[in-house]
Amino acid sequence: MIRAGSEVVVPRTVAIDDAVRTAPTSQLVILGAGLDGRAWRLDLPGTTVYEVDHPASQQEKRDRAAALDGEPPRFVPVDFARDRLTDALKAAGQRDDEPTTWIWEGVVPYLTRPEVATTVAAITARSAPGSRLIVNYQAPSLLAGVTRKVIGAAARKVNPWAAEPWRSTWRPTAMAHLLASNGFAVRRDHDLLVTATALGVRPRQSVSLRNGRVALADH
Repeated sequence: MIRAGSEVVVPRTVAIDDAVRTAPTSQLVILGAGLDGRAWRLDLPGTTVYEVDHPASQQEKRDRAAALDGEPPRFVPVDFARDRLTDALKAAGQRDDEPTTWIWEGVVPYLTRPEVATTVAAITARSAPGSRLIVNYQAPSLLAGVTRKVIGAAARKVNPWAAEPWRSTWRPTAMAHLLASNGFAVRRDHDLLVTATALGVRPRQSVSLRNGRVALADH
């Protein structure tokens, strides 16, 4: 499971990092940040990094990252069952009159289609012209779903994916339509196998890479 996960995460990270570096903005918002290390790892002078995540997950990260050198991000605790993303970002100091780069990685498949649409609308509400959205999502694939179940069943311990089922997949045309209806024009949308191949990576299985996608859209 770790090997299969790393084969996806490595090209996904490279694709997103490259998209951030090619057009840096004064604000970077990472949605569902988890243990993302970009605030410390990327050299983005003049950019304020905001990390949005559930309060409990975020507190664990703050405890673990307390000893790290460098400028930490501005943590934005959001419980989506109770809090409005737009209000939380405004309270944290994120400005809707300055361009913002948004990273939405490893989250979309676990949300329903209405939840994805609601989040995109919130992103739009906080995006000035010149903003960029980098969204990672999963394309529909029966084989990918079966592969995920097989890998989980092969785990010797309890399958960590069992509590996190996929709730939505998107065809590139559907994702482009959703983003366009919110003022974001897709500039590039490719599967992770393209990035892995460019890096010279030879995955043991390419199903997840072929169906995992990264779209770059500008506002």
